[in-house]
Amino acid sequence: MITKQILKDCIQLLQQQDEITKRLDLALSDFNSSFTVLETDKYTRQAFDKLLSLYINTYGLDLIGWWMYENVNKIIYNSDKTETDLTDINDFVEYMIDNYLIK
Repeated sequence: MITKQILKDCIQLLQQQDEITKRLDLALSDFNSSFTVLETDKYTRQAFDKLLSLYINTYGLDLIGWWMYENVNKIIYNSDKTETDLTDINDFVEYMIDNYLIK
């Protein structure tokens, strides 16, 4: 079983890695390098997804990608016409554990 804190830590570490990768890619672009740094963290992301897939189902993994990379309001619209605001990482992680955990 994955805990809320471990899931939160994983997401935050991935966000930090993404920020480092963006800064490095920008710095290398000043040298007109054709090498893209985005390739360097491809394997980290694959390993992250494989490990998380032991605990979170496929829909949950997709939702993590949505939460991290889509530039939209982090709101889920439920079938009962209510909204779930997932802007805060703590709310997001709790929602993930409650709805997408493999049991």
